[in-house]
Amino acid sequence: MNIVGHPNLLVKDFQLNNGWDVDFIRQLVGPDQIDEILEDLCKAKPGMDVLIWSKNDNGLFSTKSAWDCIRIRSDIIEGHSWIWHKSLPLKMSSLMWKAWYMAFSVDHHLRRIGIPITSRCDCCANGHFEDQNHVLFAGDIANYTWCYFGAYLGIPIGQNWKDTVKRWFRRANNSSQVGIILGILPVIITWRLWRRRCLARMEGRFEPVSEIIHSVSRWISLICRDMHASSHISSFDLQVLKSLNVQAVLIPIRRCKTFTWNRPSVGWVKLNTDGSSLGNPGASGIGSNNRAELLALLHGLQQEMWGVVSRGFLGGEIIDIIDSMTYSINHVFREGNKVADWLAKQGASGKDFAFSQLTETPRALRGLIRMDYSGLPSLRFS
Repeated sequence: MNIVGHPNLLVKDFQLNNGWDVDFIRQLVGPDQIDEILEDLCKAKPGMDVLIWSKNDNGLFSTKSAWDCIRIRSDIIEGHSWIWHKSLPLKMSSLMWKAWYMAFSVDHHLRRIGIPITSRCDCCANGHFEDQNHVLFAGDIANYTWCYFGAYLGIPIGQNWKDTVKRWFRRANNSSQVGIILGILPVIITWRLWRRRCLARMEGRFEPVSEIIHSVSRWISLICRDMHASSHISSFDLQVLKSLNVQAVLIPIRRCKTFTWNRPSVGWVKLNTDGSSLGNPGASGIGSNNRAELLALLHGLQQEMWGVVSRGFLGGEIIDIIDSMTYSINHVFREGNKVADWLAKQGASGKDFAFSQLTETPRALRGLIRMDYSGLPSLRFS
C-alpha cells in the first residue's frame, strides 16, 4: 500500500526500539485503519508472542525500573555535590538536606500546624520569634559566625540563610584546598548552629559564639587531613588557611640526588650480595641469590648475633673465617647496582681485567660506572 505523499516509506520506518510508532501511523492512515494495520504487523513477526517490560532495553522486568516509573523526581538541588561530599560525616549531610527543604522542627513550623506556642529563641539576648532562618542565619550568634568566616574567605553574606549558602557553593571548587573548604563550610556551620540550638533547648546548655567558631575550625582541620594534595597554592589561599589554623596539604617536592661511583680503597674489595647467575650452570660470581638467607646472614653480621644465622647454613669454619675478617656492610640504591650488574655479566662471560682498565671503556659505560657503587658490602682479608 502506497501512502500518498510518502511513496518511499518502508515498514521499518515505523518501528521503534520497543514497538511501533503508533502516532505516526495514525497520522498517515487515520484512526479507522490503525487497529487493522497493527494487527497485521504483529502477525508478520515470526515466533511466539512473549511479555516484555518496555522500560528496559532487554525487556526484563526489575523493581528498580518500576520504581523509576512511579517515583516523582525532584530537581537536583544546587550544591548537591557539596552537601553530600565524601569528606563530610553523614550526620552533617543529612541534616543539611533537611535544612535545605526547611524541615527543621522550629517554633514557626509548630505554629503553622496549629500548635499554640509562645516562641522565644535561644540565640539572642532579648529572645526573638524562632524560625529556621533566625536560628541558622539572622540570630546574633548565627550572624556573627557567618560574618566571621565570610571575612576570612572574602565572601559577603546574603540576605538569608539559603542565599548565603548558595553564594558559597557557587564560589567553591575542587581545584584547591580553599575551594573545597568553601563548599563544605556551610554544611559544617549549619550543623553546628543547629546543634547549639538543640543543646540550649533540650539541655539548657548555652554555648558562647567563641565555642561555635572553635568547633567549626576544628572540624575543618580534621576534614582537611584527608584532602588530596595539590602541587601549587596561591598566597591568598595560604593566608586563608593560616587564619583558619589549617595545615596546607602540598605534594612534596621530589629532589634529585647525584650518585658517584668510587673505587674501593687499597686492600678492599666490593662484593655484590646479589651475586651472578648468568648462564648458570657455568661461571658465576660470588654472592647469594637466596634473599631470605642473605638477609639473615647480613643481619647476623651487623648485629654480631650468630644465633640468627644457622651454623649448618654457614658452617663453623666459615664463621671462624668471618670472625677474623674486617668488613663493612652498607646499603646501596638500586641505581648504584648497575655497575655491579655490568661487572657480574663481564665475569660470567669469562672476561678478566683490572680496575685500571675501566677508564678505557667506552664513554657510555664510563657514564654508567659513575653511578653510586660505594654502598655495597666491602670485605678485606686481614
